Amino acid sequence: MLKKLLFNHLEELLEEQFKRFRWSLTNQKDGKAIPKSHLENADRMDTVSKMVENYREEGALEVTVSILKAQRMNDLAEKLQNAYRGDYEILYSP
Repeated sequence: MLKKLLFNHLEELLEEQFKRFRWSLTNQKDGKAIPKSHLENADRMDTVSKMVENYREEGALEVTVSILKAQRMNDLAEKLQNAYRGDYEILYSP
């Protein structure tokens, strides 16, 4: 579920924006960076897989939102958060 949400939102990035997004993943602090060689030729699907593998699902969401906000794509970050909350509520509501 989250992988699809992340993929769909990364699809909205232009190629240069996506390139900066991948660069940001390789420059995360606190030892959370994905090695550059893992993302060198990664498309959006590969990038999402590497993010979930490296950060787990919740962490991948947090990192994505953080990078989008740092790149001044607040609308897309908010859209992703709202989509995640909506899916979470649908799946886990009593």
